[in-house]
This record gives sequence, C-alpha cells and structure tokens, in this order.
Amino acid sequence: MLKVSRVLHAGYIFESQGVRVLVDPLFETPFSVACHADPPVRFDFNRLGREVFDAVVISHYHDDHCSFESLQHIDRATPIYMFCLHDEMFTLLREFGFESVLPLKLRESIRIASLEITAWPALDRDVDCLLQITDGHTQVLNVVDSWIDFDTVDELSRIKWDLILWPFQTMLELDVLSPSRTQPASRELPPEWLDQLRTLNPRAVVPSSCQFNFGPNAWQNSRYFPISYAQFARELATSLPGARVLRLKPGESLLLHEGTVSRSEPLPFVLRTGASTNSGAGAGTVIDTGVDSNTDCDYDYEYDFNVQAPSLSDVARELESKLPSPHSGDSAKLLEPSLDQFANNFLANGLILKYRALDEGAENYFDKPRRWDLRLFKPNGDSIDAEYLVSNSSIEHLKTLSISQSAQSETEWLTEIPLVKLHAALNEGESLTSILIRINDCKFSEQTESELEDVDFLADPLLRVLYENQFASYQKAQIQRLKNSPLRVYT
Repeated sequence: MLKVSRVLHAGYIFESQGVRVLVDPLFETPFSVACHADPPVRFDFNRLGREVFDAVVISHYHDDHCSFESLQHIDRATPIYMFCLHDEMFTLLREFGFESVLPLKLRESIRIASLEITAWPALDRDVDCLLQITDGHTQVLNVVDSWIDFDTVDELSRIKWDLILWPFQTMLELDVLSPSRTQPASRELPPEWLDQLRTLNPRAVVPSSCQFNFGPNAWQNSRYFPISYAQFARELATSLPGARVLRLKPGESLLLHEGTVSRSEPLPFVLRTGASTNSGAGAGTVIDTGVDSNTDCDYDYEYDFNVQAPSLSDVARELESKLPSPHSGDSAKLLEPSLDQFANNFLANGLILKYRALDEGAENYFDKPRRWDLRLFKPNGDSIDAEYLVSNSSIEHLKTLSISQSAQSETEWLTEIPLVKLHAALNEGESLTSILIRINDCKFSEQTESELEDVDFLADPLLRVLYENQFASYQKAQIQRLKNSPLRVYT
C-alpha cells in the first residue's frame, strides 16, 4: 500500500511499509513571499519536529520547491536527492548542515527501501524534472509544475499509472506584468495536456501544484489563475472518462492499494485554519468544483478579466502599511541608508554598472538606442523617475527627475516598481512572482507600439539586472536570515 499525502503546493509525502519520502517540502505560508496557502493552513512545528523521513527529494531549484525556511525543520541526517545542474545548490545544502546531498539524474532511479524514484525530463530539462514513484506494482507520476514534451510522454505511456499529480493551473505570470496590454485568457485546458493525459491514461488524477493565492483582496487572484478545479474536472470527465479526479487539500492523504484509490488519515502537523481567501471566488462563496473530494463542495478559482489592477502608487502605499517597525529585525537594514539614498545610489551607479556587466541581450528591440524610463514608487506613493538610453549592453543615465517634471523625449520602454520591492529583489532575492513590477503598462506612440508588438517582456532592462546570471539569490538570503535570527532553528 502506498500512502500519498499532500503538504502544500507541490509538496508531498510518499509512505510505504514504514518508509517515508518527502518531496519538494513547503512548511511555510506565505511561501515565496507572496504565495498564500489556499485553503489557509498553519503548521504544528512541534509535531513536525517529531516526524521522521527517510529521504527528501527536490525536483528543481525554484524557491517554491527548494526553500531553506522549510528545510530548517528537517533532521540534517536525512539524505537529500535533488535535480539541479548547478553545483552551487548542493554546496548550499551541505553548508546548511545536510550530511548527504546527492544529485538526481534523468532516467536514473534511486531506491529508498521499498520505494523507487525515477527522474524524467521535463520540457525545460535544464531546470526541472518529473518524478516517478514506484512501490511494487503501484505507479505514481508527479509532474510537479512542469510541462512535458511528447517524446517523454511516449516513453511514460508504457507504464500503467495508478495516479498522476498534474499541475492544473496555467498561471499568467507575464500577463500580470502589464495588465492593460493583456487579452482575456482561455479558461480551458491546453489541448496538449488533454492529449497527453489520454496517452498516459491514469486511473486517477490530482489537480496539483498552484495551490495558493496572493492574499485577501489581491487583484492578481482574479487575473493570474484562469483554470478552475471545476473546469479541470469537467474537461477530464469528457477526455478521460475512466479516470477519477481527486482534489487533495493541504494535509489530506490518499491510499493506493491493488488498483484502488481511497481516502486516508490526514497529516497531523498540517492544520486548516479557515475558509479560502481567494478573492476571485469571493469571501465566503462556496462553489461546486465537480472534483471528487472529501466534501461535497469547495472553494475554487474564478478568473475575472474585468478586475482592474490598482496603480503602483496605491500598491506602494499599501506595502508601507505592512512594513515592520524600523526598530525590529531586517527592516533596520532597509532604512539604513534611507530608501531615498538607496534609490539615488542605485539609479545613478548600481544599475548602470550591473547592466554594463551583462552579456549582450538576444532581444533585437534594443539593437538600436531606446529611451527607457524607470519609475520607482516610494512607500508614500510618490515616485522617482530615471531616464536612460539603452542599446544592447550600453546604457547612459540621462537624468533623475520628479514625476511632476515633463519628459524631453519620447519614452520607448517603461518599467515601474515599488521601491521596497526593488530593494527586496536586490538584497533578499525576491523573485518575479512577488516584486509587483509593471512593464510597458501604458500606451506609447503609434510607431513604438508597432515595434513592441512581438517583444518579450523579459527583455526588460531592470529584470535583466535583477535576475540575469543570478542563481539561488533567494535561498542565499534565507540562509543568512536563518543564521542571524535567534527565533529560527539553524544547526
């Protein structure tokens, strides 16, 4: 018998004959700064501290799968197996105290007593992987939050799958960068997903990963998650009528035995704390999901393209109300030097030095000189504008001015970000998911608009400065905080 328990997001425990393997552990909410568990949970860390795991398996290095805030709760004698092409991550794990840290290799298996785990190539095989969990004749495929190429699907189709953990949500990470430029998203599953699931033909499917929202009343909740649990179940009922769709909330478990799937005892250290905070579904709104759950109905995502994004000035003021006291913890670092001084130093020096050190970008929009405006919103909602002339790896600072002053030439690219989020990205490694950046969220001249038509937002100069040639910035900042904080466990 194989017991499959969901922790949070893509975190699972696989248990058989007393052997327990923990995959992509997350014991924190929000995780990745802005991702709040949905439905809400809290963790009983006293109970968690008594849990024993025979191994930890990490599918890839993204901070919602490899988080040191969560790994701090794991006994350092527990072996870790990880798929990652960067040796630096294995070094970080060892320096954090884990005694045995080993790489997962594609199409190769590891055996942990009765459990066998095999890593398979994801579509982006330089970043992540799929995980096959085998317990005797029982087969589970954990797709994590990857996309799969059809060659891998063909190989996997030879296996009779009892359960597939499928990432059901087509998250709109890029759409929220420029909400005024986006078109309504499809609320249906991508056709290739249905084709692949039909080919794999599992007995049961769990709509997996993506189990979060951005907190109460966040506008992204309505514009980031186009797929509902109900839609997922409806489409699979048509395309894969022989399979059960089983929704697993945090802490819930399934038992797989001789081709059957049933509910099992929940995890004792994952505690439900209340109703969903997903503003897309509305506070207190109950929606029939159509998913086989241990309750008749549940909360669901509700995509609403008509929800308007607030101005970044308003966002910055809202962030100010959530900042900790300047006399406590890490926030002191934020205010020394002051945010204004930090902004001026970055705009006049730091940004230019970092950009010039980058390799020449592949995006041809900046093959010729372009005027780029960078707008930083202070906690009081006021902003500072900086103008640059950008061409490939060349950048020139034109001037720094207040928002009330008029520009002297036409803007051809605009980046806006709350100042505290810029500071967090540079100093805490905050990822694109949580820095609330807006890119070209405006209307340019007709000529500029025509030239921007097929340009990738990821060509943004600030994004390149923040993330290009960077690795594990978020995890490194986590480790430093854990070392310095007397309130957290670090051995």
